[in-house]
Amino acid sequence: MDSTGVYVYAFTKAGHPPPAAGLGLGGSAAAVRLLTQPGLTAVVGVAPAHLRAPRRDLMAHRALLEDLSLHGPVLPMRFGVVSPDDNTVLAGAVARRDEYLAALERIDDRVEMNLEAMPPEDSLADLVREDTQVPRLREEVHRRLGFEAGVRFCEAVASGLRRRARQLAAVQPGRETLRLTVPLPCYSFVPSDAAPAGA
Repeated sequence: MDSTGVYVYAFTKAGHPPPAAGLGLGGSAAAVRLLTQPGLTAVVGVAPAHLRAPRRDLMAHRALLEDLSLHGPVLPMRFGVVSPDDNTVLAGAVARRDEYLAALERIDDRVEMNLEAMPPEDSLADLVREDTQVPRLREEVHRRLGFEAGVRFCEAVASGLRRRARQLAAVQPGRETLRLTVPLPCYSFVPSDAAPAGA
């Protein structure tokens, strides 16, 4: 895999176990390294030359973070954080060490959960039959009237499903499907500007 820099997965406390073998972009454990400063470690890897976000790479990023989270607090970086070199990552770790360590203390022994309420599976078919706007927009898409028609159709479907889910919850509570994903790394508790300098 050609490289164009250092891919930054996360920051952890020094001494945190490395991720399991075979995790990371490209599936190569050799590509994942730990860069440690006093008290703080950056979990990094080889950045692919043409970094995109196919499902395979997103899932590889997530799997590595989930594995790290099993062994202690982790400040996960969003997908696609790339730094020019190790020294830039380490300089960022030094500059923000106190902030990162305080955040790691705050999330220690905690996990993030994601709870989704989904309308019943038959809701989409019902929406297409009953909504006045969705069938018309679907016809526009079938006639290949361009990208904008597809966007309008998708927005109408999403809006219609949200509306139906609220209506259903009001008259038939408990009919929606609940999906819980846990544990997750604490994405929501990482400062929005947590990426190292140069990333």
